Amino acid sequence: MNLKTTLFLLVMVAGVAGYVFFFELKNETTEQREQREAQSLRLEGSPLIDADDRPEPADVTRLELVIDGNTTVIERQGDGWQQTQPVTFPMQTFAVDRVCRELFELRLFERLDPGNDGAPTHEVARLAEPRALLRLHTADTTYQAALGRRLPGDQAYLQLNDHDDILVVDDDLHLAILDEGVNNWRATTLAAPTLAQTESLQIIPADSEPITLHNLGERWSLDEAGIQRADQDAVRDAVAALSRLRIEDFKADRPEDLARYGLDRPDLIVTSHRTAEDDTQPLPPLTLFVGGAADMETTQRFAAITRGDQPIDVVFTLRESDLTSLRPAVDDLRDKQVLAVEPADINAIRVQNRNTAFGLLRGADGVYRFGAPDPGYRVDRIVATDTTQQLARLEALGFATLDRVKAEIGSLEVSITGEEQPLRIRVCEPTVTEEDSEPRWLLIREPEPFGYLVDPAQLEALLAGPLAFKDRTLLALEREQITQIEMRLPGRVLIDLLSGEQQGTWTVNDEPADTQRINPLIDTLAGLRAAHWLTKDEQPTPRLTGDLSTLTVWAGQENQHAARLLIDAPTNAGTFEGDDAWFTLDPDTTAALLSEQRPADLIVVSPSDIRTITLSLADTTLNLERDPRGGITIDGTEPDDPAPAVRLIDLLSQLRAERLLAETWTPEPDAGLRVTITLADNSTHELQLTGIAPEGFLLPRNERSVIAVVNNKTVLIDGETFETAVGLMTNPQTITP
Repeated sequence: MNLKTTLFLLVMVAGVAGYVFFFELKNETTEQREQREAQSLRLEGSPLIDADDRPEPADVTRLELVIDGNTTVIERQGDGWQQTQPVTFPMQTFAVDRVCRELFELRLFERLDPGNDGAPTHEVARLAEPRALLRLHTADTTYQAALGRRLPGDQAYLQLNDHDDILVVDDDLHLAILDEGVNNWRATTLAAPTLAQTESLQIIPADSEPITLHNLGERWSLDEAGIQRADQDAVRDAVAALSRLRIEDFKADRPEDLARYGLDRPDLIVTSHRTAEDDTQPLPPLTLFVGGAADMETTQRFAAITRGDQPIDVVFTLRESDLTSLRPAVDDLRDKQVLAVEPADINAIRVQNRNTAFGLLRGADGVYRFGAPDPGYRVDRIVATDTTQQLARLEALGFATLDRVKAEIGSLEVSITGEEQPLRIRVCEPTVTEEDSEPRWLLIREPEPFGYLVDPAQLEALLAGPLAFKDRTLLALEREQITQIEMRLPGRVLIDLLSGEQQGTWTVNDEPADTQRINPLIDTLAGLRAAHWLTKDEQPTPRLTGDLSTLTVWAGQENQHAARLLIDAPTNAGTFEGDDAWFTLDPDTTAALLSEQRPADLIVVSPSDIRTITLSLADTTLNLERDPRGGITIDGTEPDDPAPAVRLIDLLSQLRAERLLAETWTPEPDAGLRVTITLADNSTHELQLTGIAPEGFLLPRNERSVIAVVNNKTVLIDGETFETAVGLMTNPQTITP
């Protein structure tokens, strides 16, 4: 077909369409038009109730539904709906409003005269005895709809009010009433009060004692007097658990035999009392009854709710997993915080232990001092602050009854801002049970009828006595004030550190000091603190003066003598010359104070400068050679794995001393492993690696450190060098570092 033919045919079709429109429709008779509009009405429908006369769901106050002779009544209560016949149960507002809306917004497709012109009779349309009868009451009108037979095409028969006509309408109302039913309109939550609305919550398990939680305004308690404090989060979880419950299915209305559902002897009863609002009468309490298992696996349980004295009307099912939070142990609901206060609210602590009594007082400026009797020294601010904070936030690891008290260790009286009387806490040693894997102390907060199990370490400082709070500041200097340090180590080693004219420069025995080594020493000395003060019984056994390390510090422009510190390195104990008070230092503090300050480089060469290394152990000798190209042989043979030999070369080329030792610690000549290093310029280095630390070693050291003699200097070096060398001697071909 060519283009001209196609265009001709299109013009002809347009002409025919125009003829039909202008001549046929224009000449349409009135009868034809009415038939066409009726056909359109049957297809699209029209509003059954005119929009001007149509009420809103909010105008409805009562709904009555009769099915098979059984009447259901639902009444509006406030903003919601409540089923009142034949049972009482809250309804979903949206679902009931939807039923009202479905009736008011029905679309009419056809109005039939029963039994005439081929229309069905009331009996055939199931309207003589309707499938359901719905009545909606507003303030001035009642709408009654009789629901008849369903029709194909999503339509159904309906009779409105007292009119005899049979109406063909959409079947949305039939779906909501006959397919979904009243049970689907019911609320699936319990409408339990919120935490703020709850006055009390009682939990009665079948197998344990009842628990009642009381809302006292600012806090919750396990008794009305407010003595047994409840954990706020645990209470919130329990109240929320009741609100979160979702009904799975409705099983029975007005059950005749509660035993069938295990509700004659409930497994759990939970009652929530709601607080009165705006001076009105309090609402009746909501009570949940949980009965027996609803399936073989006990994934669901039968349950029911009542309000006030209302009997059990409706039985439904709940998920067992949703009920877990409503079965707490009483200890799970207790407040684990022993004090539950802010540290700044603690004004005073009075401590009584088995031997002494003392008090800590906190001033308005936050500074602590001792109360009577005054021990004669200042309170350490850091220790007092940390202890107060720890006490304020002290939490129990568990709870115990008072019959577990074995012996009383001491007591605390804590004065708290806003409280008229101090809080008294007895500190006791509990009897040990099989459940106790670690030692515990039992704290009894009077007058509570139970005790808190806590870690003793959390209170040891308080119960130790006033000495634990003695000011631990030993030196309080600015680092720039320190001008000279004389360090005497065991074995008559004297190290003199002198500050240079230029700030921050130091010399060690007249040689430039290593800044990275001396700065930690200066920082530690300037703000030196004790870890603990020692009682006379705890002080170390007196030693010879030569066994102690001594640090003498000079400070200030006049270079005045500031202090002479004596340290027993093995025990980290220390004292000042002329003072009989002993203390302990943190191990890291001891290590910093006695750190090696003398030059530590023993061998500093490039690995490529090492030509041979000879290792001798007892009667065995091993020769390691390195050619100029980097190749390595051991006793003339290339090893399968050269990595251990390469590692040994790297370690020896940059060998540093961890500490220089006195000559009195020189090892036996034949002890350990001997190493001879020959360099490219034929110079040599001689080493003796013992693999041990001398007995009675009195200075801080690395646990892997070993004693060695390097070029006639007795030193400590890191143990990796010794381990790698011995490994090569043991298995030169396969050893790995």
